[in-house]
Amino acid sequence: MSSFPAGAVVALKIRKIIRAFEDAGATNPESAISPEKSGIRTSLLFHRLVANKVLVSAGNNTYYLDRENLKIYNEKRRKRFPVVLLIVLILVVLGMLYSKTR
Repeated sequence: MSSFPAGAVVALKIRKIIRAFEDAGATNPESAISPEKSGIRTSLLFHRLVANKVLVSAGNNTYYLDRENLKIYNEKRRKRFPVVLLIVLILVVLGMLYSKTR
C-alpha cells in the first residue's frame, strides 16, 4: 500500500489535466481541444475543473483553460488547506486520547 497522501495524488492528477491544456495552447475558445485529443479522461476531477470553470466548454466536446479562474480556484484550495489540516490533527489527537483511555 502506498504511503503517498491521497490529497497529493489528487493534486498531481489535477496538475496533469491543466498541463495538458496548457501544452496544447488551449487557453481560449478558438484554441479549445477535446479531452481525448489531449489524452485526458473525462473523470470526476475533470468534471470538478469544469464545474469550477477552470476548464470551459467551447462546444462540440471541446474545452479550454481559463487562467483567471484557475488562479481563483488555486487560491480557494490554498485557503482551505490549513482548515483541513487542523481538522485532521484534531482527529488524530482525539484518537490518541481515546486509545489511551481504553
